[in-house]
Amino acid sequence: EPLLTSVARKWPRHADAVGAMGHLRLKQARYQEAASWLRKAVALENTNKWRSLLRTASYWGLIKRAKFARDQQQLQQAETLLRQAHGLDPREAYGTALLAQIRAQLGDIDEAERLFRRSLDIDPANSTALQGLANLYADNNRLDEAFLLLDKLNPSQKRAMGASHATLRSSLLRQRAGQQSRQGQSEAAIATLQQAIELTPDNPWLRFDQAHLLLDEKKERQALKLFEQGLTLAPRNPEMRYAYALLLSRLDHDAEALLVLSILPENQLSSSARKFRNKLQRELKLKRVRALAAQEESHRAAKILRQMQEQLKDDPESLLEIADTWNAINRPQTARELLIRLDENTDLTTEQRRKRNQLELATALDQAQTLIAEDKPQRALELLSETRRHLGSDPQLLHRMAKLYKHAGEYDQAISHYRALAELDLPFPDDMDEDEQWLHWAGNTGNGNLVDEAGHLLQAHSPMVFGGLHSGFRNATEGLSSLESYELPIEVQWPLSPGKAFAQILPVKLDAGRLDLADEYTRQRYGTGLLCQHDCVTTKQTKIEHGTTFAIGFHGLDWGADLGISPQGFPVSNLWGGIEIEGDLLQTGWQLTLSQRPITSTLLSYAGMKDAESGKVWGGVVATGLHLGLSWDHGGPYGIWSDLGIHQLHGERVADNLRLRALGGIYWRLRDREDFQVRGGINLMTWHFDKNLEEFTFGHGGYYSPQSYVSVSLPFSYYGHKNRWSWEVRTSVSYSYSDIEPSPFFPNDPDLQAEAEQLEPITGVNPFYEGGSSTGVGYTFSGAVEYRVNPYLHVGARVDIERADFYTPNRFAFYFRYSARPHLEPMPLYPKATIPYHQFD
Repeated sequence: EPLLTSVARKWPRHADAVGAMGHLRLKQARYQEAASWLRKAVALENTNKWRSLLRTASYWGLIKRAKFARDQQQLQQAETLLRQAHGLDPREAYGTALLAQIRAQLGDIDEAERLFRRSLDIDPANSTALQGLANLYADNNRLDEAFLLLDKLNPSQKRAMGASHATLRSSLLRQRAGQQSRQGQSEAAIATLQQAIELTPDNPWLRFDQAHLLLDEKKERQALKLFEQGLTLAPRNPEMRYAYALLLSRLDHDAEALLVLSILPENQLSSSARKFRNKLQRELKLKRVRALAAQEESHRAAKILRQMQEQLKDDPESLLEIADTWNAINRPQTARELLIRLDENTDLTTEQRRKRNQLELATALDQAQTLIAEDKPQRALELLSETRRHLGSDPQLLHRMAKLYKHAGEYDQAISHYRALAELDLPFPDDMDEDEQWLHWAGNTGNGNLVDEAGHLLQAHSPMVFGGLHSGFRNATEGLSSLESYELPIEVQWPLSPGKAFAQILPVKLDAGRLDLADEYTRQRYGTGLLCQHDCVTTKQTKIEHGTTFAIGFHGLDWGADLGISPQGFPVSNLWGGIEIEGDLLQTGWQLTLSQRPITSTLLSYAGMKDAESGKVWGGVVATGLHLGLSWDHGGPYGIWSDLGIHQLHGERVADNLRLRALGGIYWRLRDREDFQVRGGINLMTWHFDKNLEEFTFGHGGYYSPQSYVSVSLPFSYYGHKNRWSWEVRTSVSYSYSDIEPSPFFPNDPDLQAEAEQLEPITGVNPFYEGGSSTGVGYTFSGAVEYRVNPYLHVGARVDIERADFYTPNRFAFYFRYSARPHLEPMPLYPKATIPYHQFD
């Protein structure tokens, strides 16, 4: 080169000197300089020799520039340069193959295939064209054609491709294995990859793919053995070690993975491998931090995190992981402080910004949960509101805020947040009113759980009207223990934070039938009839009473209260009412109720009656006292319940009585699906009354009051709902034992009782009701069905039948329920009939 350079400088006008310099630069692949020297040679001596060399230099110069443009993703410029090169030498196969590659990258598959084939027509052994055409087939789901192309190569073509032949076949085999794996043919994919590994055993990514398939087949030992063999073959291959470390990390062997990479010096690791090694180091430290926190060594854990935070202060990715760990060890406030500093001081990538915002959301939600546990819901809402201002309307955030507002009784805010959440899911049409918008969303969204929550909240904040007709029939002693009842309850409910207030009006008609006082036996066992000896009332009396109950009350989240009066128009008037509170203690739900409620067994106990002889009124019994309900149910296969009560029973001119009651049972969920439930169980019940006051002479209450009563029952229930219907069927079989003590005819008046005893020789009546014990079998059946007429109106019907010795009541009800806001949620699992006020408790 020094000699030629000297000659060219000495004889710049000599074509051979200048041309020789250009030829040298051509061999050195310095094409631009070569073309410059060769142009001078052509200018000095326009011969075929110099023109040919100039074309060659210009051609390869264009090729070089085109490859550079291609590498810079300047594909159009690369194509222009290649077409110029093709114009210089259309018989050069390499340039044509490169042009085919560019057309393939631009998506022109047909033109690319045509150019690859033209290149092979020029030079059948051109390795660039052969590889390019095979890859074109493979990339366009034509793997079979790619393999056929390789299978048809002649020896000279294979020699021209050299080692790239095995590499290309191996690459195609890897793609075929990928297809097989996606089609669920794991065994075939593993076998195909084994063929590829045999062709190119030093390719770590073939081993990586096969190892992952083996892991999916639970063959961990074989997967690890692949890389043990690979490292034996190429112990210092950085990519082999990188792939092995990735595999070990998938198996949670991070410490071993780090050791595999640590053997290599820093300069032999690719940037990806180096980044992965640093990630392993960081994650191992963070795992140690979490372990220390779990061992209640939070001080040491925090110290390590602070050190890492200082060391990695310029690495946003690492700081995000540190913030996540702060949150994981129950330090959400520290995590939030770090995220705020990161947001203020660092230009994050789009992906890092997304991660940062996700972490801020997670820490805010966790911190809010901590505040709720500390009974600071308002502070939790403030925190979440601040997070919303920064992050916008994230669904998780809106959901948590909606629930918090609901829990706090701020229904307007809760509904507003549920609406915002719903509109993220499916925008509300502007041409509909609010109810129509809610209904449109509920009918078109796929988020059933959210519909349930929003629907129940709308109903909790909606005025409602309940009404119906309730009737009952009990055939027993005409005029005394028989009873027909007709009730027309109308109840209005309206929201009153944090619950609902209600008012109920309840017209009632009670009909005990005709009391035949001409029948001596009946007359002697009614009022003071036994004591009448002359001019006694012996007419038949129709025992019918009408009245109207009025009641108001409130049902809150964990307490309720109500106050009412017995039906006005009844012979006896009483105040009714109750206060109840409920909560949880040691995983057990409890409910404590203080109340005064009516005993509605008979006309005497419910309304009171007028004594035919004295004209005095007695009856109208109420039970005043406490009962405690307990329940244990965690959604498992069974639940347990119990109820304990103590009540004082008193009425107008009725002897006071004491009632002790204990009930309890266990139930099993025989089937528990979203649309229906089947339950069976066993219940135990015991009562005790201080006095037997079940009769109808003056001072008795007309209600069943055994001194001892024990029963065991086997209940079975089936609930369900579908479309606009819900239903309920209950039945039970019971066995009972009762013991009743003798009772005086006049338990509340010793003088009357003494007179009755004195008259015994005349009347022939022992003025004491006999006692005794008995056993019996009974059964109950109840069924109900409810239908949603439209999103605002439900109607339903219910029947209850009880059968036992001397006790055969039947009850029927038809009812409706109207809500001012539409029902979005599905039908309830079981019907919800109107409850007349006297049935509260």
